[in-house]
Amino acid sequence: MTKHTPGPWAQPEIKRAHNRWHVEGGGRLVAAAGGPQFAIPADEADANARLIAVGPVLDDLVRRVVRAIDDSTIENVDGSSGVNPESFFEHDDLSNWLPEARAAIAKATR
Repeated sequence: MTKHTPGPWAQPEIKRAHNRWHVEGGGRLVAAAGGPQFAIPADEADANARLIAVGPVLDDLVRRVVRAIDDSTIENVDGSSGVNPESFFEHDDLSNWLPEARAAIAKATR
């Protein structure tokens, strides 16, 4: 699987031109949202660019949650599996996940 351009990604205000917003990461363009050929309203193109810009943060958060679930899965007496809530919420990878998730959502929806 090909890896994405490393984050953080940003949506610099100066890159807005012709209702197209650029998203940059690692010193280069990683995405453009909107543009005259797509007939997307400027506010929608801006919202799309903000969502794209938080992609690496959301990817990292989801991977950490999945890893915590995998590490916290237990086998029940009946042979089914489930998540042990105590070990899930004590998982090291999740120590700051909720504030980070809220910050990413705020950045995407400002």
